[in-house]
Amino acid sequence: MARSWDAGRRGAGWGQEGAGVGRRRELGLRTMAMHALVGKLTNQHEMLLDSLDESLQPFAEIRDKNLPAPPNPEQIARPLLRWMQREFLPHLVEEEDLFRPYFMPTEEGEALFASIGGEHAKLRKLLRQAREEINLLLGKASIRQAWWDTVDLSTLWAFRRALSEHIEFEHRHVFPKVIALDVNAPSPGREPGAAPAG
Repeated sequence: MARSWDAGRRGAGWGQEGAGVGRRRELGLRTMAMHALVGKLTNQHEMLLDSLDESLQPFAEIRDKNLPAPPNPEQIARPLLRWMQREFLPHLVEEEDLFRPYFMPTEEGEALFASIGGEHAKLRKLLRQAREEINLLLGKASIRQAWWDTVDLSTLWAFRRALSEHIEFEHRHVFPKVIALDVNAPSPGREPGAAPAG
């Protein structure tokens, strides 16, 4: 007949083993979820660049002298402004909201999140400048010819380059660290440092 203390000891061991299995299962599921999240953002980045290039195409054709400047720029300017407001800015907010819970529990993650915030701030600044230029083109007919004559100097192209470089930076340096940091991040609804459910 097993002694009561022996049974209790074995029961405690089984509980610890069960907690370990639960922790590994939790980490596996979380890693799969983070891979899915990174895949989602990667697809969003591809679509963002494709839709931006589509919106910029008329401006590039005019810059390269393949098309004459239109008398009324509304038709080509409005789609670009819509892209800025409806696609790009919401993407930045979504990305920050998605990553914040995974980065903030660790010092390394917090520093990485701050670097992403700095990159996003630069993109928002370039976007504001480009949007101001577009609104000037739409609002002042007297400067339109001069605007088109110097379109190659527009902030639009600096913004396009900065966005492409930022996306490459995230894919090469941020996303791998996101997945690595995730194993130390708290589960949703669990405080940092709290034990996971077994």
